[in-house]
Amino acid sequence: MSYYRTIKELVIETTMAEGQFPSYEKLTALVRQHFPTSKWQKTHWAWYKSKIKTGEISVPGLSGESFAPSTNESIEAEVEDSIEASVSLERDLHAYLATRVNEIESGLALVENGVERQTDAGRIDLLARDTNNHLVVVELKAGKAKDAALG
Repeated sequence: MSYYRTIKELVIETTMAEGQFPSYEKLTALVRQHFPTSKWQKTHWAWYKSKIKTGEISVPGLSGESFAPSTNESIEAEVEDSIEASVSLERDLHAYLATRVNEIESGLALVENGVERQTDAGRIDLLARDTNNHLVVVELKAGKAKDAALG
């Protein structure tokens, strides 16, 4: 049995061995075997699939053709998986940073009710104060944000 330092290593090696991205069931079984404390979900599987498909995670010997969907139904499933992965990633990032806002900038601290604070202009993901007592708005996006997100 191979030793994996990260789930990413496991995903890449399994994809290389199969010559295509593994099924959710197969990859889930492997993740649970090698990383029993992981909170692995289908959205993580979809995220890795998306990153490998777009080339953001490189897998030697794998071409984009390995991901060509064969039917409209599979195209719709891929789109749903991609959206679900993006939403999950943003939610996970939000939960992580809400408890570690100081890691964005030293001395940064959430204000009272600073998580998902509602304003007249819309919802603020995180509202904090810096060491100079200035308000800092943190808007989280899992992917590339449009300019309107900061409006």
